Amino acid sequence: MSYGYLLSPSFQFMNIDGRPISNGHLEVFLHNTDTKYITKADFDGTDNPFKVPLNSKGMAVVIASGDFSYDVFCYDRFGNLFWSGSNVTIDGAGGLAIDGAELPMRIVGGKITNNGKGLTCTGENAWAEGGQTTASGANAHAEGGQTTASGEHSHSEGFRTNASSGYSHAEGAGSEATNSASHAEGQDTTASGQASHAEGRDSEASGNYSHASGRGTRATNEGSHAVGRWNDDGDAFFVVGDGTNKNQRHDAFKIDRNGEMWLMLNNSLTKMTIDNLVDLINARGNNLT
Repeated sequence: MSYGYLLSPSFQFMNIDGRPISNGHLEVFLHNTDTKYITKADFDGTDNPFKVPLNSKGMAVVIASGDFSYDVFCYDRFGNLFWSGSNVTIDGAGGLAIDGAELPMRIVGGKITNNGKGLTCTGENAWAEGGQTTASGANAHAEGGQTTASGEHSHSEGFRTNASSGYSHAEGAGSEATNSASHAEGQDTTASGQASHAEGRDSEASGNYSHASGRGTRATNEGSHAVGRWNDDGDAFFVVGDGTNKNQRHDAFKIDRNGEMWLMLNNSLTKMTIDNLVDLINARGNNLT
């Protein structure tokens, strides 16, 4: 039976800020089993404890048999899972290999795969926490439950949110930020335009640099802004919706793409002119001065 380093003396675990995972520990199991594996601390056969302690530099010497593959879990000093590797083997060169591919001598930010909490953290310097979260973009952060941060520098939080483009941010429940620098928050909102922002519930900001807020609003053109609830014209520069549901959309006020203002008069959305503005003011008992 041949032995080798599963983790060499120079292998180091560090968090995303570059600080060592000091005073944490490692646990090793035979691959795809619940069988605990007792590793060695040296080549004289000295056993490590099952929970192999990490020193102040986030390091430990872990020696194992080359006859098996292993599942390795790294926990911080509070017992939180930091990193895991499945089908880990010794590579014969004093390093660590997963599925035959050698890993670097330093793990920064956590690379979590195939663990009981359903966390997946495969992006460089990414971080996943909570339950069934995935951080696959470089420098991405996923937290909460069933969230995904796949864009570079993206952040998803809450429940079933998705930040899939670079620098995007999704939070709340069921919200999706799918374009560069987009931001979706609230419940079931979608920000699909570049640098767009959707908030509230069921709101959609699909135009670049657009903003939709309230309930069921839509901002569909570049720079458009929709507020209120279930607006009809998503193309306007600014629109206030007063619809009752997604099938009965209606606008109470808007400024269209020509810069003209529309207002409800006699139960009809009417373009404002000098004449009807005078009529409106007079009808309210005022006069022009």
